[in-house]
Amino acid sequence: MNPIPSLLASVVLSTAVLAHASQAQDTGLPPLTPDDLQFSASNMDTSVDPGEDFYRYASGKWLDRVERPEDKARWDIFTIIGERLIKQLAIVAETAGETSADAPKGSNTQLVGDFYKAYMNVEAMEAAGIEPVRAELDRIDEIHSLEDLTRFMAEQASTSGPALFAIFAPSADPQDSKHFAIFSAGPSFAVEDHHLELLRNKEGDPRIPAYRTYVTEIMKIEGYSEEESDRIADITLRIESALYEGMLTPEEGNDPRNRYGKLGFDEVQAQVPEFDLDAYFRIVGFDIPETVYLFEPRALPVLSKLLKETPLDDLKDYAAFRVINKYKQFLTPAFEEPVKDFNLVLTGARQDRPRQEHMYDLLKENLGQPASKLFVETYYSDETRAEVLDMVERIHAKFRERVETRDWLSEDTRAEALKKIDSFY
Repeated sequence: MNPIPSLLASVVLSTAVLAHASQAQDTGLPPLTPDDLQFSASNMDTSVDPGEDFYRYASGKWLDRVERPEDKARWDIFTIIGERLIKQLAIVAETAGETSADAPKGSNTQLVGDFYKAYMNVEAMEAAGIEPVRAELDRIDEIHSLEDLTRFMAEQASTSGPALFAIFAPSADPQDSKHFAIFSAGPSFAVEDHHLELLRNKEGDPRIPAYRTYVTEIMKIEGYSEEESDRIADITLRIESALYEGMLTPEEGNDPRNRYGKLGFDEVQAQVPEFDLDAYFRIVGFDIPETVYLFEPRALPVLSKLLKETPLDDLKDYAAFRVINKYKQFLTPAFEEPVKDFNLVLTGARQDRPRQEHMYDLLKENLGQPASKLFVETYYSDETRAEVLDMVERIHAKFRERVETRDWLSEDTRAEALKKIDSFY
């Protein structure tokens, strides 16, 4: 086990618990109990030999007593704390919404509060329907060539729209972390990464018809006929399944040697001549790089084949679905039902929560810094901050002590490990 992630996980979890415990009564949320996996001997099954089954020894009575909520796919300490964080951030956003009208423009309260009020204005969303994205859909209608499609892809990438067909993005250069490099990260999909395996289209996989139904329902809400919606659903499955064939398997992806191959810019362009990389980079605002890392080394040739063999109208219909799917949370609430139905098949739980709690991921993605600042101001007292810092320092000191005293480490390895520990904050 890598100790650094374990250390981080324990710090994050303990920090969250301290914050929840110290402020629970101030927010109207109930205090944590043994059912919420707060430590309690009542959760242990001391009749079990810990040497034989420590998991059962530590939490056997909790496992016997607590049932997974029907609307949750899993129920463990991270889920419990995550659910509490969602409720806490909803309270933060609602409070900001009550005072944002009088807050200075550009302040954390104004940004989060106005976002909250706009998102909670369901009547306005229902009245607007999909008109807020009509201009993007009209631009798709005006695509008449792969060159036009490339420009549209780049414009979406530069405005946080859907990452269509290919992703080119900067990240730390693995050979020199002081500089950035450009990566070809492969395509993105309308389903979350941990459900992508469904695109291998296994025989009898219930997620395949569920995904097809999901796309159909999304496009019907947009205004397409059922026949046209079914056709776009088939196109979506066909395009995404083809693109997924160009992705590394999980086993291949775990080998860093498969992730960091590097080619010159012209060599990368030659892999996908149908896609004008020069125009794409210019529109996004990137300088043309000398080299590109291929995080997904098979993706571009597969994309080239797809662009050559797929009718342009099919590519446009797929792009329309991706635009609507990207922004559906800001459009009519009618989109919520297909999402819940699809989640039921994907996870075994039909997640149904109050509307303000749906804002959690939206705030993280769009207003992460101002929302986080308000969260800290609300839930972290000076006492909690001091407790967390003290805890971190004690964990840090103990970790350093362990590295210093492990006799199986060579002196060179020990010195490098201590450098990493001393730079950890």
